[in-house]
Amino acid sequence: MLGFIDGTANPASEDRPSVALIGDTDPLFRDGSYMAFRKIREDVTAWDKLSLRAQEDAVGRRKVDSAEYPDAPTTSHKKKSDVKLAGREMKIYRRSYPFWSPFESGLLFICYQADLDQYEAIKKSMLGVARGGHDRLEDFYHTVDGGYYFMPPRPANRDEFIGDFLFR
Repeated sequence: MLGFIDGTANPASEDRPSVALIGDTDPLFRDGSYMAFRKIREDVTAWDKLSLRAQEDAVGRRKVDSAEYPDAPTTSHKKKSDVKLAGREMKIYRRSYPFWSPFESGLLFICYQADLDQYEAIKKSMLGVARGGHDRLEDFYHTVDGGYYFMPPRPANRDEFIGDFLFR
């Protein structure tokens, strides 16, 4: 992620199922997950023109070790992606993979959540809809593709394939 360590705020392994897997609220989809995908083109040229401090302010972490710093601006990625709704933390299990071609480079962003509202709340905050000001990283990120997908649970029976129940 533009030279910073990525994914440092992912939930601990013991918390991932409650963050990423659909529970009893939707029995048909139980233990499946909702995936959000974005193909993001990065404006590396503009990013590289920023000072180290300006980059760290945009991310809300130190570049050398990813440590948070308390005086990060409210428009930093760290602050804009830390969202609570009705006292509930909106968490996602996420990962980004770099891509590049002769014409563009960026990230393939993938996240899993039990409810798409978790991702939507964070994305709205990043765009400045939910709280004042947009996530500073959005000045350097340009989404060129994406979507939401249902990821079926693993089948209990080895004779079934993933998503088999959807065809019955």
